[in-house]
Amino acid sequence: MRLLAIGLLLAAAALACDSSSDSDPTPTATVPEAEEAEEAQPSQDEGEGGIVLHNAVVVTMDDAQPQAQAVLIRDDRIVAVGDDEDIIAEAGSSATLIDLEGRALVPGFIDSHSHRLANYEERGYGSAEEVIPVALAEGWTTLAELNVREDNLPELEGLAADGTLRLRVEAYLAVNTAAVEPLPRWWEPYRPGQMISPHLRIAGLKFFVDFDWGREIRISQDDLTAALIEAQQAGWQLAVKSIGSESLEIILNGLEQAQGGEGGPTYRNRIEHALAITEEQGQRMAELGVVASIQTLMPPELTDDPEFFAFADRQPDGATTPWRRVLDQGVVLANGSAWPSTYFEEPEGAAFGSPMRLLYQAATRISNRGALPEPWEPEQTITVEEALRALTIDAAYAVFRDEDIGSIAPGKLADLAILSANPLAVDAEEIPFIETLATFVGGTVEFCADSAASFCPQSSAPEPEVEAAAPLQGLVVASGQPIRLAMLAPTSGQHTELGPAELQAALIAAGDYGPVDGSQVEIVAFDDHCSLEGGEEAARQVVADGGFVAVIGPGCSASAQGALPILQEAGIPAVSPSATLPALSSLAPDVFSRVVLDDDELAAAGVDPAYVESLPTAQELFSRYEAQYGSLPSEAYRAFVLYAFDAYVVLVSAIDAVATPDGDAIVIDRAALAEAIRATGDHGGVTGTITLDDQGNRLP
Repeated sequence: MRLLAIGLLLAAAALACDSSSDSDPTPTATVPEAEEAEEAQPSQDEGEGGIVLHNAVVVTMDDAQPQAQAVLIRDDRIVAVGDDEDIIAEAGSSATLIDLEGRALVPGFIDSHSHRLANYEERGYGSAEEVIPVALAEGWTTLAELNVREDNLPELEGLAADGTLRLRVEAYLAVNTAAVEPLPRWWEPYRPGQMISPHLRIAGLKFFVDFDWGREIRISQDDLTAALIEAQQAGWQLAVKSIGSESLEIILNGLEQAQGGEGGPTYRNRIEHALAITEEQGQRMAELGVVASIQTLMPPELTDDPEFFAFADRQPDGATTPWRRVLDQGVVLANGSAWPSTYFEEPEGAAFGSPMRLLYQAATRISNRGALPEPWEPEQTITVEEALRALTIDAAYAVFRDEDIGSIAPGKLADLAILSANPLAVDAEEIPFIETLATFVGGTVEFCADSAASFCPQSSAPEPEVEAAAPLQGLVVASGQPIRLAMLAPTSGQHTELGPAELQAALIAAGDYGPVDGSQVEIVAFDDHCSLEGGEEAARQVVADGGFVAVIGPGCSASAQGALPILQEAGIPAVSPSATLPALSSLAPDVFSRVVLDDDELAAAGVDPAYVESLPTAQELFSRYEAQYGSLPSEAYRAFVLYAFDAYVVLVSAIDAVATPDGDAIVIDRAALAEAIRATGDHGGVTGTITLDDQGNRLP
C-alpha cells in the first residue's frame, strides 16, 4: 500500500564516460573532505557479532565480486561479502543469522533526481516527514533532492537533527527558480560537500536554464558561463537542467570553461533531465566527464503527450532521449524519478516512480497506462542491468558517494534492499511485480513489509498489525499536537479525481471551522484505490499508526467493504462524504455514519439528485474552491466537493462536543465520538440543513 500521507496543518491550509566502478577516486578538487559529522569509518573490531543475511541472491553491483550468497553487517557497515559457509564462519556464534530463503539482496536504491522532500506539496503532502516512509517502502535509501530552497532546507535540517530523516539526502541548492529568475545568494553559508548529519549532505548547486519545454532559454551564454565558473572555482558540483539540445549546447560551453577543458571523474557535473542530446553533444559530455541525470519513466509516460511530440519535432534527428547511444559513447547515466513533478496515474504493481517501475520502463519504454513506445524508441532502451547500475553504483558516483554507498562491498555503508525476486533474472514484464520486502539504512531496518518479519531484525519500521492501534477509548492529544484525521479516498485508478477533490473541500471546511479546543486539525489522506483490497490496506495503515481520531470515508462501496470491518475492530469512527450502499452501514454499526444519500435514495424521497449543486451555498463553495485550487473537478465528481465539506463539519462538530480537557491535553473517547456523530441533529451544512436519523443516515 502506498500511503499518500497528505497531513496538511490547517492553519496553513486556511491561507491558501570514464568508468563509474568502485575504483574511481573521489576527487578532492571539487568536494572537500567531509567534516566531523560524516559517517564513522568501518569498524576495526575483529570480534564476533553483527547480522548475517544469508541464503540470498546478492546482486552486489561491485565489479570485483558481482554476486554472492551472504553479507555480514556490523554496526552501520558491511564487513564481508561471500559464500554462506565462509561468511557465517567469519561472523562467529554470536551473530544474528537471517535466512533470506533465496530472495534477492541489492544495494539500496538511489534516486538521482528527486523532489520528494522539497516539493512534497505538489502531491498534497503536508511535510517532508510524511514522504520518508513511502520512499523507504519502495527501497530508496538515498534521495538526491534537486530543488532544495531556502524555505525548505531548514525542514530537512530539523528532520536530520531529531533523527526523523531515516534515509540519506543529497541536497542540491537552488541558485535560481524554475522560471530562471535569480535568487538571493542564500546558499553562501554552506560549503560544498558539507555533512549536516550522517543523513544530510550539501551536494551541489542547481541551475535552471530553459523554460516551456525548451522553447525559451532565459539566460545568456556569458551570464551562465560566468555563474558556472564562479561556482566551480568555489568547489561546488554543478547540476544544470536541460530540456532541449539548444540549452544543452550553451550548458556544455559553460561547463567546458568552468572545468578548464578538463574531463575525467574530477568534476562529475550533471545535466538534469537531458531529454535531447545530439551525437556531437554526447561525445562532448563523455570527454568532459559530465553525468546524464535521466529519468527512464519520462519517454514512456510522455508518448501520448502532444507537447512531447512537438518538443521532439524541434530537436535534431536522433537527439530525443538517446540514452542507449550516450551510454555507448561513455557517458555515465544516473537514473531518477523526478517524483512528484512528473506524476501519472498509478499502475498495477510497482508504484509510479519506484525503482522497479524505473527498471521496467528503462528496458521497455512502456507507460503505466499501457502506451507502447514510438517506433524509434526501442533502439534507445537500456538493459535492466544498466538501469540497475544507474540506480545504484552509478547514481552514487553522480553524487560523489561511490566509496560509501551504491554497491555491496566490504567497508561500505549497509544500505540494502531485500526484494522478492532478482530483477536481473526475470522477464521484464515481471519486474513491476517484484516487491520490496525490507529496506536497511546503515544496517538499521527502516522498512519491513508485513510478509517479511523474519527478515527484519531490530526493525524500526512501524508495526502494521491491528493490535498496534491506540486504545479504543481515551485517545490523548497532547498540547501543541494536532488532532489527526485520516481520509480514505481514491487518488488512482478510474476515480483519480475523487480523492483530491474531497480532501481540498475538507481543507476549506477546516479553515472555516478553525481549531478544536485550541488544537489544529491535520488530515492525512490514504489512497484506497476505490477497491476492496485498497480499502483493506488503507484501513490497516490507519490502524497501525494508532494516532488517528477518526476517518473521513471511504466513499466507494468496494473500498468501504474492505475498510469498515477493520476500522470497526479498532474502534475508529468513520464518516463517509459520498454515496455508499445502504447495506454498508451493517458492516460497522458502531462506528460508521453516512453523511449523504445515494442517488437512488434521493430519487425515492422525491429529491432531484442535482439539487445540491444549484443551491447558492453550493455555488459559493464552488467559487471558493476554484479560487483556492484553480479549477473544479470534472462534472462527475463535482458534487463530492459539497459532500466532503459537510462530512468534515459533521465529524469535527462531534469531536468538539466530546473532547475533554485534561491539563495541557485533550482526551477524545472514540466510542463517545461515534455516538455523537450518529446523534448529530440539525447542523447547517453547505448543502442545506444536515439531519441524520438514528442510524446516522442523512435525511433529505
